[in-house]
Amino acid sequence: MSDLSPNEPLKILAFSDVFLPGYKGGGPIKTIKNLIEQTDKEISFQLVTNDRDLGDSAPYSSIVCGEWNQVGNASVFYAKPGSRGYKQIAHILREKNYDVIYLNSFFSPRFSFYPLLLAKFLKKKIVLGPRGELSRGALKIKPIKKRIFIAAFKLLKLQNGVTFQASSDFELRDISQTLGPKVDIRIAEDIGSKDFAEPSHERQSNTLRAVFVSRISPIKNLLMALESTRNIKRPFIYHVYGPIED
Repeated sequence: MSDLSPNEPLKILAFSDVFLPGYKGGGPIKTIKNLIEQTDKEISFQLVTNDRDLGDSAPYSSIVCGEWNQVGNASVFYAKPGSRGYKQIAHILREKNYDVIYLNSFFSPRFSFYPLLLAKFLKKKIVLGPRGELSRGALKIKPIKKRIFIAAFKLLKLQNGVTFQASSDFELRDISQTLGPKVDIRIAEDIGSKDFAEPSHERQSNTLRAVFVSRISPIKNLLMALESTRNIKRPFIYHVYGPIED
């Protein structure tokens, strides 16, 4: 890491598959947004992400693709798909002296694995947050591909020299069980939003109302939540809100 003067902010180049104005990527978008907004006095963030929302075939209409855009407190580059996007990522990694390369995925080919290889070649300091991708439930989805990827990752010893960010003791255990006990793991809890919902009104009827707000994906365990409602003996209304991923 480069030497910093007391008044100079830490320069971080972050990579993520999903970010604003997208919403289909769920929690990571909010997590990264909160991190950038609440550390802007100490850290200067530049973020590289997709030029379109999760699963979309068309790019965002409200941003300029292939250029830096100011989004809140962050400077965001929306990389184009295909080989052009890979070239853009390589150029960004080489053009400035960043203090830390921050990766927000373990399995993403374009926004984690590729920049990880380049950052290692350039001898950059790397922090990788798996964002729950190494939990038992997540690893059961497309398990063969993930086992092959993890085996190759460990065979190439790509975990060496990388600091892994866990958001809890549970995630620390998941990372350690997957990659080995000697991996450098630090717990840094996700930063909550400063925006708070209005207090809910007291329930005035005998009907229980509940809501599920998340991506519609196996990892979110909506199926189990639905199945568990079979045993409810009182009037019950359950609303499900979220982008359909699966």
